[in-house]
Amino acid sequence: MTANDQLILPLTIHTDFSRQAWIEDVSNQEATAWIDRWPDWPPPRILCVYGEQGSGKTHLAHLWANQVNGLYLKAAQAAEQSPYEAFHQRQPIVLDEMESLTNQEWLFHFYNFIQDNQGYALLLANNPPSQWSVTLPDLASRLQTVISVQIHRPDESALKTIMIKQFRDHGLIVKPEAVDYLLKQCERSFAAVNRWVVKLDRVAATKGRSITIPLIREILIQEGEV
Repeated sequence: MTANDQLILPLTIHTDFSRQAWIEDVSNQEATAWIDRWPDWPPPRILCVYGEQGSGKTHLAHLWANQVNGLYLKAAQAAEQSPYEAFHQRQPIVLDEMESLTNQEWLFHFYNFIQDNQGYALLLANNPPSQWSVTLPDLASRLQTVISVQIHRPDESALKTIMIKQFRDHGLIVKPEAVDYLLKQCERSFAAVNRWVVKLDRVAATKGRSITIPLIREILIQEGEV
């Protein structure tokens, strides 16, 4: 290890989940509209927002949870206890990372819990419920009634704004021209933006360098992407 390749502490990320930081564009307008439409959700009053990793689902869920005084949980964590014992009757509930939930009977009871108490739930997933690996017939039929809304890939302008926000969440200020250069070189997806922000944050911290076009070009050459 060279003097410049010093050991660093794990990256600290302070994600801004405020409404002011929410980047709304055509890719997420429908999902945002459903969040703002609450409590006017039709039965079963369960909304699933799905999209690729890094698309802003968690940010949107925190906006809703703050708005409705709801409870935010990872799905696998929530499934450790019966919904009838774990939740208040009318408290709105967010379940994130639905793909991590393997207990289909729990999800079946959770659905029934929401209906029994006329509650509300927001589910977050990478894919719509119709594509989940569900083998329990009663659960599959119930999931067909869930309102499902997709967050699509953003256009270039929105993706640039998202990348700048993610750099800011990492405590980094990157010049717009460097962001423009990077977006021209990398895959235009949420996942690619996430990977590059984390990678550049770590490289900049390890080498003690600012994130500039030369640094980005250097990494691209090292990884054979140019």
